Amino acid sequence: MADKENYQMAIDLLSCHLGLSEEEAKERLGLAEKKSEQPITLVPEKYQAQ
Repeated sequence: MADKENYQMAIDLLSCHLGLSEEEAKERLGLAEKKSEQPITLVPEKYQAQ
């Protein structure tokens, strides 16, 4: 992720003028870290060894 300080003005502008939250503004700028997705289970739990 790029340094937040370099993009703070753009984040603030999007937040103020478009009414976005800071996180939404970061997503629009491509700066938000992607949230980790839950792991994909290939074998249903009922078939996993216990």
